[in-house]
Amino acid sequence: LEARHPVLCLDNTQVTPVDLDLAPGRCAILQGANGGGKTQYLGTLGLLALLVKAAIPIPAAQGSIVTFFPTILADVENAAKLTFPNASTYEGFLYFASYALNTEKALILFDELGSGTDSAEGGAIGVAILESLLQKQNAVCAATHHPSVKAQAISRPEAYELWSFEGDSFRPSRGASAIRSAKALDAAERCGLPQDVINVANELLNCEQSDNDDLRSLEPALATLEAVRLRATLAAESAELAAEAAEKMRKEALQAINHAAQRSATRAFSAAQRIEQAEKNLQLLYNDLKKRPDANALTIIGDTLRCARLARKPALRAKREALLAAQGLIVPNSIKPGDSVVIVAFDHAATSISTQPGAQVLSITRNTADLRLGSKLINKVPLTDLAVWDVPILADGSADTIYATTSSYR
Repeated sequence: LEARHPVLCLDNTQVTPVDLDLAPGRCAILQGANGGGKTQYLGTLGLLALLVKAAIPIPAAQGSIVTFFPTILADVENAAKLTFPNASTYEGFLYFASYALNTEKALILFDELGSGTDSAEGGAIGVAILESLLQKQNAVCAATHHPSVKAQAISRPEAYELWSFEGDSFRPSRGASAIRSAKALDAAERCGLPQDVINVANELLNCEQSDNDDLRSLEPALATLEAVRLRATLAAESAELAAEAAEKMRKEALQAINHAAQRSATRAFSAAQRIEQAEKNLQLLYNDLKKRPDANALTIIGDTLRCARLARKPALRAKREALLAAQGLIVPNSIKPGDSVVIVAFDHAATSISTQPGAQVLSITRNTADLRLGSKLINKVPLTDLAVWDVPILADGSADTIYATTSSYR
């Protein structure tokens, strides 16, 4: 209780006391802003554990109880990189983690868990390492910016606790239930980065956030699905293949769309495909596990399948909107007689689309519309099969020279 960093105390530096609570078989995940105090928290925890091991009094409130750890391992402030100077930053982390995985009932500290590599792969490896360490009754504390690691902490409160460092208090709040931002722009300004550079970064960030607004409704389902998918990976080797297939599909979708105006469509389609692919692979896992007497694993996969199926409808809608956006089309908020519309047709899996531009609405009855396309009358076209140009100038007929009449994401 009210623990203080011993080195800072010796320097007569004003120290913010913090409460430390970590037991064997538990993991504390630290999240929050850059410069918010996560590294100092790890340093305080590790140094106090070393002082106790050496029978030296610690700077903490009277009545504090400290667990004795026979082994203390820390990768804090690039310690692993210094230990392995010829390795890359991420390789240094992996060497340290490999050594830590051979210990039991130890105190293990990670600063920036899984950083220095691809975010998705680094997060997945980080979670797998934490789960293995907890199985050996180690006490683990890890600072991270990886969303998948934070999602794991939220989904498994029996083994994890998510701590958030917010504001200037440098005091963490325990039991966080939401993923927090790293506030990198605030840190850039605080560290003296030129204001014009920060302004450009802020504009790019706002643009990306605007592109992601259409996917906000999918984020809770995706976060839950990702957390449980990681748990299933630990239960069966085939789940690792599912993650690789989903990542490959995401990269292929990104490569298919390289125009800046299609960024939102790319993300929508990628999210929808990940949900569908996860559901298919989890169904295979579920069928496989039914052959083995593992009730816990069956419950995990069954809950995940239900989650995936709930997300299917918004995922299909996101895929359709992505295909429309790729041709400069959007779903209209309303349609009235006299409007110019585009007739669209999706295949069963919403992986391709064909369009007939230049139709005019004659009348609307409930959920259908009667249209005129050139000299031809088309009756009772479902309103869900109609779209309009996102940019009005495209409706003058020049759209055919700009957008292909058929788009496909496969």
